[in-house]
Amino acid sequence: MFEILRYFFAVLLWILIAYGLRYFFRRSPLLSFFYPTLLLKVVSGFALAALYYFYYEPSGSDTYLLFASVAKVNDYALDNLGTYIDFLFANPYRLSDFWYELLYYRNGRAIFFIKTLSLLNFITANSYLLAAMYLSLFSFSGLFALSHALVLFAHGKGKLSAIIAFLLMPTVVFWSSGLLKESLLMGSIGWACYAILRLLKAYEWHTVLIFLVSAYLVWKLKYYYFAALFPLLVSFVLSYRLSLLLPLRREAVLLASRLFLFGIILLLLLLPASYSHPNLHWQKLLHTIITNKNDMLAQSEPHNVWYSSNLEAKPQSFLQHAPKALFNGVFAPFWGSYNQPFKLLAALESITLLALLFIGLWQKAKFSLSYELLFALLVLCFYIAISATLIALATPNIGTLVRYKVGYFAFVVYLILLMWEGKLDRLLVLKYPPS
Repeated sequence: MFEILRYFFAVLLWILIAYGLRYFFRRSPLLSFFYPTLLLKVVSGFALAALYYFYYEPSGSDTYLLFASVAKVNDYALDNLGTYIDFLFANPYRLSDFWYELLYYRNGRAIFFIKTLSLLNFITANSYLLAAMYLSLFSFSGLFALSHALVLFAHGKGKLSAIIAFLLMPTVVFWSSGLLKESLLMGSIGWACYAILRLLKAYEWHTVLIFLVSAYLVWKLKYYYFAALFPLLVSFVLSYRLSLLLPLRREAVLLASRLFLFGIILLLLLLPASYSHPNLHWQKLLHTIITNKNDMLAQSEPHNVWYSSNLEAKPQSFLQHAPKALFNGVFAPFWGSYNQPFKLLAALESITLLALLFIGLWQKAKFSLSYELLFALLVLCFYIAISATLIALATPNIGTLVRYKVGYFAFVVYLILLMWEGKLDRLLVLKYPPS
């Protein structure tokens, strides 16, 4: 009976949080999409659980093995609260052998995720599906916040582009739902970008707090996404705010000044960013990418590999492979000998996006963009180029790449769909006419 009450309380709290989020965005131009896309997110989290349970089997599935470790931690914490609190604040690489044996994992990012889930598990009563619901809700909240902020920043344009890219695109929705680090990652990226777009207009302490917490979560979960994204975000907001102090009236000159300031600030931030994690230092970064690539190749079937060339830890070798890596990081996988429905779906997405991109360029699709939105999109292109190239080089396995690229893929979709902004917005007006 007590367990049933705990489940009931967890579900009730989830509903209250979801309702609170909807109230928070009650004036959003995307409000009519809130509940349908939230439902899709939760269903995707359940579908992910079913995939790992029936296809991969729980005994060999990372997500179920990880949750088993979380359950062990929570069971231990009930009788050893002081030791558990010490564990929460301990360095993941300096834990006692007892914790490593209990957790099954020695990776710092996995241990941080376990710590986070163990706190959530006190609410969800060691229920995998309830924990998946909460993570799906967090991921959805960040992506909805980002979509809302982008539409406001673009003065109401590109609504359907944002909705499709961040809330409906199958790869994005599925691989950022349920009990995955990517759920926490995408929610954090979404809230960080939301905070930055808010800070462009006004300084608010709670918005700064949202940004800092989100930055911390991304850094702990996927340090390479932190290094690729957050120097760009900080440079973007500082250059934007500083440019407002200049006595410039012509928008083209203002854009040029923002790009100049952005470049200078970014160069100043790159050095501290390279020291935010040992693997990011320029002397070790190339070796880390090659090590990850070789380790993944050793565990991959030949038909599931998009490249296996002799990449060397030399700048010229990376530059030689960068164009192919960028293209595959954005658009892989293509149609081929894939025997899994999810790879076929990802391939169909890639082919559709490529067609939309080439047709849009061929027809010289017109962009109705303000200079400030153009500035934001240029920064976004920079982020996509960096992330897609480096992650693709380190991830030769096609299936893993589909999952890992979720951190930037939604932005790719958004950029391409903006080329079709006029047609999409007319479709949105026809389907949801203004009252």
